[in-house]
Amino acid sequence: MSTTPSVTVHYTQAILQAAERLALPLPAELRALGGEARIPLARQDALWEAFCAAAQDPLIGLRLGCALQVGHLDMVGALLMSCETVGEALEALLEYYPIVGEGGEFSLRDEGLRLCLVYQPQYQVRRDERVEAVLASLLHMTRWITGSKIGPLLLSFSHPAHGSEASYAELLACPLQFAAAENALVFAAA
Repeated sequence: MSTTPSVTVHYTQAILQAAERLALPLPAELRALGGEARIPLARQDALWEAFCAAAQDPLIGLRLGCALQVGHLDMVGALLMSCETVGEALEALLEYYPIVGEGGEFSLRDEGLRLCLVYQPQYQVRRDERVEAVLASLLHMTRWITGSKIGPLLLSFSHPAHGSEASYAELLACPLQFAAAENALVFAAA
């Protein structure tokens, strides 16, 4: 990794593709990737700000997270797909997620009957929207990879809901908690 925090170009492409699908006007300098392998976090911050401002949708982070595909996570997505168990996938995620983006980190807490995958963001720009995108993408991909056989017991956000809780529930289809102590996906240990 470089000393400048960055994200993979595929993750940035996901945001640009969403902006294109939604016909959101983004500045040309943010739309051009220029053949980079990684995007500096500062540029990603500017892209998130422009994307959210143009969308004017309090749930845009969730919508983006639900639209992310395995390929947008680069090699980490392929690695997660190859895991035999959810536990193996969680361990792989903890180890390799920094390859996708260096704006946050995951930890796993064993609570006996429950496992908590906790996400701690390190960025300041559009923090809530980005947390929602990260956790919604993991929820979406967990369901996709397991054929919807596995889902969380709870998805918690440390921030308050930015739209109606019914809208969150409709998009995420799982138990939710807002203004919680941490951002987490909670799974049954089994």
